[in-house]
Amino acid sequence: MIGGLRFFSMDSQIADGEGDQGTQSLADFAILCRTTAQMPAIEKALHDHSIPFQRVGQESFFRQEPVRTAIDVLRLAASGGNPFLQERLASRGSRWPSG
Repeated sequence: MIGGLRFFSMDSQIADGEGDQGTQSLADFAILCRTTAQMPAIEKALHDHSIPFQRVGQESFFRQEPVRTAIDVLRLAASGGNPFLQERLASRGSRWPSG
């Protein structure tokens, strides 16, 4: 759609060197994947064709800090002294009121 990024695209007849009129840059494209298992093949294809890309959303929102710690604090408050949660929070340097 943008005419290829290097001569390989024209040599292999993937693109003819002419871009579509409505397409200005690679910022006009997005690839959405349902599962992360699809990403290695897509990343390889993009890398092989010298197409720059940015991978977003590698880690679940609920596993990122400080969301993960906040959820653990709420779980600890609801469970009333779970030693596993106390240890996990302590290892992250979090403090909570005792008693």
